[in-house]
Amino acid sequence: MISLKKRRALGGIISTLIILVGSVILGTGVVTHTTNLFVTTLQMASLSVQGPMMWVNQTNANNIAWGAVGIKNTGDATNFF
Repeated sequence: MISLKKRRALGGIISTLIILVGSVILGTGVVTHTTNLFVTTLQMASLSVQGPMMWVNQTNANNIAWGAVGIKNTGDATNFF
């Protein structure tokens, strides 16, 4: 005679906890990796402003002003977002 014992699988609560913990661990890994990439990119990026100049035409009634500035990439990154 074949013995048919009731074998219980993992309960619903245990399965839910396993899925929840796995999701939290994977989510934490993704957030950590993304933050790492973002911080590394920002540390490589650096700009410096050189020689800002401003001119004002006071003889004109409109008080027209214009300026010029030099911007130099002093970091390692060549592409900024």
